[in-house]
Amino acid sequence: MNFFICIKKRSIITVLVCFVLILSHFFFYSHFNAYKKVVDSVSHSIFNSFTGEKNTTEEDGNIFFVSNFGEYINLGANLPKLTLPSEEEYILENGVFSFNLKENFTIKCAGTGIVKKIGYLENGLKFLEVRHSGNIVTRYENLKIVGVGENFNVKNVHILGTCLGDSPFVFKVLKNDKVLENYKIENGELKWQN
Repeated sequence: MNFFICIKKRSIITVLVCFVLILSHFFFYSHFNAYKKVVDSVSHSIFNSFTGEKNTTEEDGNIFFVSNFGEYINLGANLPKLTLPSEEEYILENGVFSFNLKENFTIKCAGTGIVKKIGYLENGLKFLEVRHSGNIVTRYENLKIVGVGENFNVKNVHILGTCLGDSPFVFKVLKNDKVLENYKIENGELKWQN
């Protein structure tokens, strides 16, 4: 008789511990963004291993964590791999790309990063900044519609927004709030130079 009472107590304790673990998982998942991103990335990797899809995260050389305070901790010090956000013709002057678009166009992200800031320009159109590895920021100006939010993880396949044909789309690469010019363009890709 004592043997069965012992087993019941252990079973009840085990069920209670499991219940507490499940509740804490849901609490952390709903309240802590960093915990949610880790769980999502692990579950995505496991799902891809069963479906046979290629895991694109293995190709990314840079890892980002977003803390609860909105601060970005960049673990990658390497300069990011960036491409131009549009294949249209542009004018490059002092590191500022100005695309004269003839129609309404969607703008793609230049590379893997985290959306840092979204705001309005004096002309009423929007701008967007994406932080990349190596403390590099890409800035996209004169956007009519923005399709992402702050703290979104983005890659070069993601569409950030749309531009109207009547305002030139402006693209800049910044570091410490200064426009960079230490690159050359080859087939739409920015090649870093020292």
